[in-house]
Amino acid sequence: MTRRNAKQNDYRNSRERADRITKLIAEGWIEAATEIPQSAIPVDPHRLNVGGSYFRPTYFEDVDFVCQDCGIDQTWKAVDQAWYYESSGAPYYSSAIRCRKCRIAERDRKAQDRKSAGHNENSAQDLTPNR
Repeated sequence: MTRRNAKQNDYRNSRERADRITKLIAEGWIEAATEIPQSAIPVDPHRLNVGGSYFRPTYFEDVDFVCQDCGIDQTWKAVDQAWYYESSGAPYYSSAIRCRKCRIAERDRKAQDRKSAGHNENSAQDLTPNR
């Protein structure tokens, strides 16, 4: 990455951070920008699905967890959390339990189980009546 691109990314990230903090203050989730640690990513309150919870998170930080399948210590990065909760629309009360390798293995296992049970990707189309 060139120095110019790095500067543009830094500016874009700082601008996005300021916009998110402004939204949090406007929504009444925080009173001042100092409530958000510098190392954290502020939440976008308009994109977060709190799923009926009374708890409203105000920022994302790296979270350490142990994979439930392989037992290896993992870190769920704040950037990945922001994507998961804000872009994919997942409810905030869900969290990471598997490492990437084990998630892929679990997804493949489920696909194989569906296939061996006689289901395929087009089964939803098979159920629609012909007119």
